[in-house]
Amino acid sequence: MPSFSEPDSPPPALAVARTFGEASFYVAGGTLPAAAPSYITRKADTDLYEYLRAGDFCYVLNTRQIGKSSLMIRTVRKLKTDGAAVVVLDLTAIGQNLSAEQWYDGLLVMLAEQLRLEDECEEFWLEHGNLGPLQRFFATVKEVVLPAIGDKTLIVFVDEIDSVRSLPFSADEFFAGIRECYNRRVQDPVYNRLTFCLLGVALPADLIQDTRVSPFNIGRRVTLRDFTQAEALPLAEGMGKGGRKLLERALFWTGGHPYLTQRLCREIARENCETPRDVDRITERLFLTKRVLDSDDNLSFVQNRLLRSEFPLADILDFYGKLRGGKRMKDDETNPLCGLLRLSGIAAVEESTDLLRLRNRIYETVFDGAWVRKNMPDAEVQRQKQAAWGAMMQVGSVAAAVIAVMGFLLVQIDHTARAANRAAQEAQRQTVRAEGQKRRAEANEKRANVAQEVARENAARAGRSERAAKRSETRARQSAVQEKQSANRARIGEAKAIASRKIADTERVRADASRTTAVIAKNKEAEQRTLAERRGREFQAQKLVAEKQTRLAERQTIAANVERARAENETAKTKVALGEASRARAVAENERFKADTQRKKAELAADKLSDNNRRRIERLKVEMAANPADAKPAAELAAAYFELASVYDYIDTVSKSRENYAEAAKAFSALLMRKPGDYQTLVQRGFSYTKIDRFDGAIADYSAAIALEPKQMGNYLNRARAYKSIGKYGDALQDLARVERAEPAQMDYLLRGQCLLEMRLYEQAVEAFGQVLRLRSANPSDEERKYAAEGHVYIGDTRRKQGAYKEAYAAYTRYQEFYPERENLYRIRIDCLLADGRWTDAVRDCGLFRQRFPDSGAVFPWQAYALLNLRNEAAYRVLCADAVAKFGGADATPQNANLAAWTCALGERGLSDYSAPIRAARSAIAAAQAQVDNGTADATDPLGTLWNNRNTLAALLLRAGDYKQALRELEACQKMPRVFSPDNHFSDRVLLVLAHAKRGERNEAARYLRLIRSTPPSADVETRVEQSLLLRVAIAAVEGN
Repeated sequence: MPSFSEPDSPPPALAVARTFGEASFYVAGGTLPAAAPSYITRKADTDLYEYLRAGDFCYVLNTRQIGKSSLMIRTVRKLKTDGAAVVVLDLTAIGQNLSAEQWYDGLLVMLAEQLRLEDECEEFWLEHGNLGPLQRFFATVKEVVLPAIGDKTLIVFVDEIDSVRSLPFSADEFFAGIRECYNRRVQDPVYNRLTFCLLGVALPADLIQDTRVSPFNIGRRVTLRDFTQAEALPLAEGMGKGGRKLLERALFWTGGHPYLTQRLCREIARENCETPRDVDRITERLFLTKRVLDSDDNLSFVQNRLLRSEFPLADILDFYGKLRGGKRMKDDETNPLCGLLRLSGIAAVEESTDLLRLRNRIYETVFDGAWVRKNMPDAEVQRQKQAAWGAMMQVGSVAAAVIAVMGFLLVQIDHTARAANRAAQEAQRQTVRAEGQKRRAEANEKRANVAQEVARENAARAGRSERAAKRSETRARQSAVQEKQSANRARIGEAKAIASRKIADTERVRADASRTTAVIAKNKEAEQRTLAERRGREFQAQKLVAEKQTRLAERQTIAANVERARAENETAKTKVALGEASRARAVAENERFKADTQRKKAELAADKLSDNNRRRIERLKVEMAANPADAKPAAELAAAYFELASVYDYIDTVSKSRENYAEAAKAFSALLMRKPGDYQTLVQRGFSYTKIDRFDGAIADYSAAIALEPKQMGNYLNRARAYKSIGKYGDALQDLARVERAEPAQMDYLLRGQCLLEMRLYEQAVEAFGQVLRLRSANPSDEERKYAAEGHVYIGDTRRKQGAYKEAYAAYTRYQEFYPERENLYRIRIDCLLADGRWTDAVRDCGLFRQRFPDSGAVFPWQAYALLNLRNEAAYRVLCADAVAKFGGADATPQNANLAAWTCALGERGLSDYSAPIRAARSAIAAAQAQVDNGTADATDPLGTLWNNRNTLAALLLRAGDYKQALRELEACQKMPRVFSPDNHFSDRVLLVLAHAKRGERNEAARYLRLIRSTPPSADVETRVEQSLLLRVAIAAVEGN
């Protein structure tokens, strides 16, 4: 089992300890946990529950992050408590690059798994292959699922319904099928026990082209509205004594928007706010800064939904601008721009007036007039300016004439203007519809091409399976022919017996013998017929097995195709990034070459200086001995050591640097004996003490220097660094505060943030690191920019300590723009994704890591964790094959060989043949044993790597079915004379559970499982994910036996 130290943040970032995120009263983003105290019950909760109980078809179509998923989860639980059979079909889990048959089969598999009817549904699906996929799906529901659940009602939630827009075929018939289930209730009462609920970010018109078969016409819309002040009152409980007053101010900004409200309330509670002014300050920091559209997912979604729509951008912004300007606008279902504003979330509908309005003050402030002007296409801006200028000129030139005829033309102008407005609106709607239809047509054409290619591949596979089935059928037919011939011979014998009976008077004895022969032949015929029937049944069973295997192969191929499509998409996305990285690499190589050249020159200079200084130092020591009171040789000696230490410090020769700083400190001490209280000497000795980690001495010297020169802020700064090094963070912050007041330009905000981070004052730390990001000069150098970028990595470290992994990932990504070649940056980002359970994103980033660092096997196990949590076995098998091909040979390093081997051991059926990774694991063990034998192993844990590699071998033997040898390896691991961590114990014990369970030794397996459950969870994210994965398998092995 591979063991990694926590990937460090790039220097000089602090190493980050893994901690679980602290439980919070508020939950901002994602589905609220079942027991979340901050869940707000709204009218929609009651409506959806009552409608579905009554058997009504329902749909919840609205913008993101307003509580759809949380509403669904709670409704599912209540309905299950009532005794209903409830399933949730997440359409994004099926994929998009599929044929219609694959898609409906994916729906059925998901439904069957939740109801534990996999085999029954699979058999019905295969037996009715003559039906179309839609008919087969609904027939399986009716003929298999509904009878299997007894008298229960089946309620199907279809989540992420908007993903049907990305399918390579029309989903109209799916919605038509749902409507047909509703219509058949009159003729067939069984359909009264089946109902659907659709959820997503879409309009009905976006999902179905033919409104005549739309289920939305017969369904009930459930509207999720923002929190009212009365509904939101429970949120005040998490803000302490003055919670109601603070909540009222929060709602002033958010308008009751669920995500914005939860997030703002969480920050109010974290910072212990007391006044509405504090709420305003936090609101400004969270939502109203210049870069908020890059950092906040919700605001970014609103912007992208508006700016990247299929409708003309000028029309969208013009329409939105009118709403901002106060124009009263009805929510017109036929106007797609109204729907766009609602789905983006920027506009809501007043229930009493049916008028559109801006949703809240945060949106109104962020997406203001300046934002509209900035994003308005240039041609439209120019047209509007010209129109305004032309209007002004016309008013000036014809004002008198207009006044003269105003009374006469007023009525006509009014009628004409209204007609023109109606025509313009209709023209606009027609234009928008035409554009949308054109884009949908192009998308459908692309989907058709993809579907055709997928169909060709599936047809080829089906052909191969069909030919195999036909060969089996031919063999069965040959058997049937032989059986028929035997039956014919039996009938001939029976005819002979009848003839014999006619002459029974003369040959009775012979007739009896013939009759006996006929009976025997008839019995043989019956036996042959029975045999033929049995072989026919066997053929049918073989055929069914072959079809099931074909279906399984198709599913695996589908999964592989989906994964390949994702990988190709990510590859396309990363080509640009790789191109930019190549340029950055070239610049970095150039800088590295310059640095190497300078370092070599410095090394030569250091060697030369060392030779010169050696003679000089010996001379100065003689002079000091001869003249003890003379300060000059002591000062020169200290300067010589200090100079040499600085050079070695520059070329990063740590041991020689420390050695010379120690000698410099001694020399400065000798000088102070000759010149007590010398300011410059105190400062230099303090600096030397800092370099050799004698921080108490450094603090004493800087304090003495401050007493002599209290206005020199550099001494406060250096003393603050020494305080921080010994954990006196409060003292360090006091010194930094003095520096900030007196010399803001010298202020080290990075140091302040580090102290606050160690004190767990996370938000204050983030604020300090944010100061680092602000460049102080108008034309900063590259070095200044890189120093400023350090703020991003420290913000990432802080957010990780808080458990805010999404924000940490974003911060590290910004830092990566400056350092694209730092390997640990990629690893620490993957670490955030794994900790946050973002498995698909983790797979993507692991792929990027492997492309950029092909000689490292570090992330192969991490990618395996993500794929196995996604239950994507096909992609996991591909990964195992890649790992063995890359690092399973003799030329691989022992570490990479062990990583590849462990990757293959993590899941079942990763490989059909485990001999290659077993060889790689044995090779890694031999290398580790050699290090132990020759004394080159890690001095802190000499047997650690050897244990690690033997643990991996045991896991591989277990997967290969050699349970006896696996147990021997595990017993050898446990007997090693070393100190075992709880993580080490977990690794051995979980494999012991599996080995004993496979051997049928249930009591032993259960004993080790109890030991595992008493083991504390790992502090390391990757290990914690791995433990969760293996524990799930161990529990199934013991409790499933």
